[in-house]
Amino acid sequence: MLFKLKPRYISKEELIEGLRETVTKFNVSSGDHKFGLILFGSRMNGIPKIYSDVDLFLFHIEGPNREYGKSARELERKTDEFLLRYGIVNPFPYHHSFEREHLLLALENEDYRKELLRGILGVLDKYSLYIGPEEEENQSLIENTLELNLREPYSFPYSLIL
Repeated sequence: MLFKLKPRYISKEELIEGLRETVTKFNVSSGDHKFGLILFGSRMNGIPKIYSDVDLFLFHIEGPNREYGKSARELERKTDEFLLRYGIVNPFPYHHSFEREHLLLALENEDYRKELLRGILGVLDKYSLYIGPEEEENQSLIENTLELNLREPYSFPYSLIL
């Protein structure tokens, strides 16, 4: 017999606190790797519906680069378990993670920043929220990267459009 999960309301504050608790517990037990989460989309910009998914990116803060896949999947599983309590399934439609060092590189290199923001981070906006270790510092990195991109938006020269 199949059962159907019935979503129930979760406030933005409950969601943030639950994710914060999940990522904190995970980081205590994860060994060499430390992660944060970036929450974005309708749950952050104030227009969620009861059936809205939860849009998240995993943010790899420290640990051996290119060896964090297993830890990332474990954090996704822990986050899924938390959200399942509210009837929210498949909260990771993008299944992306990125490294803090890539964000630091993007702040120094305009071309790299444009590529990063057109690709993986292109869905973030001013409502996006970092949750995890070093919250103020990492939130500031994300905001600075987005702000720099807005000052010099990636676009085709006007003459090519005509």
